[in-house]
Amino acid sequence: MGAPSPGGVGHCRGFLSRWVGHCRGFLSRWVGHCRGFLSRWVGHCRGFLSRWVGHCRGFLSRWVGHCRGFLSRWVGHCRGFLSRWVGHCRGFLSRWVGHCRGFLSRWVGHCRGFLSRWVGHCRGFLSRWVGHCRGFLSRWVGHCRGFLSRWVGYRRGFLSRWVGYRRGFLSRWVGHCRGFLSRWVGHRRDPLPERLRPGPRRGPGRVVSAGQSTQSRVLVTAFCHCLYWRSRSSSGICGSHCLSLAQLDRMSSSLPQKPTARPAA
Repeated sequence: MGAPSPGGVGHCRGFLSRWVGHCRGFLSRWVGHCRGFLSRWVGHCRGFLSRWVGHCRGFLSRWVGHCRGFLSRWVGHCRGFLSRWVGHCRGFLSRWVGHCRGFLSRWVGHCRGFLSRWVGHCRGFLSRWVGHCRGFLSRWVGHCRGFLSRWVGYRRGFLSRWVGYRRGFLSRWVGHCRGFLSRWVGHRRDPLPERLRPGPRRGPGRVVSAGQSTQSRVLVTAFCHCLYWRSRSSSGICGSHCLSLAQLDRMSSSLPQKPTARPAA
């Protein structure tokens, strides 16, 4: 097929008509080949599928048959096994329940006997223990009473002896103090202070009246009282029972005085 010339329109029409004819022939042949190929391919596929479906149907039929036989045999075996297992379990449970009942009955009997014997032993032990405790407590109370009675008697005797000793000591001490102070007042009679002399002062040759004995006794008693409480004080300082010299002076000045006779010149 030659190429058309550049300036001829008829040449182009002839070329197109020839090109379209060639294309139509090529397409008709190509479509025929494709149709034949597709028809053969569909035939082959249909045969393959028909054979494959047949093989699958046969396989499935055989597999279903085998499964049905296996399941029927398995169910039969399982039923027999379960029936035998249930029988064995029932027998085992019946025997186990019988053994448990017998064991529990024997165990309850043993426990009752043991508890009865244990309660008897405990009661006897407690009764003996209570008896021993009562005897021990009674003896202990008796010993305590005797000890307390002896201790109270000893303390009473000790206190009575101590009080007697203290009374004798204080009586002797007060007697010594009174004698000492009476002698001291007798020796110190002339140089008594002016504030301790009874009555008004009448001159240098004044003589103390006979009422001095009463004043001396009061001063001796007060001074003994003060010395006793000074000796009882641990700090050396007199307490509320101690009398100061000013208090002694006031006591001596407050005593009643008798008039005295002045000696002749």
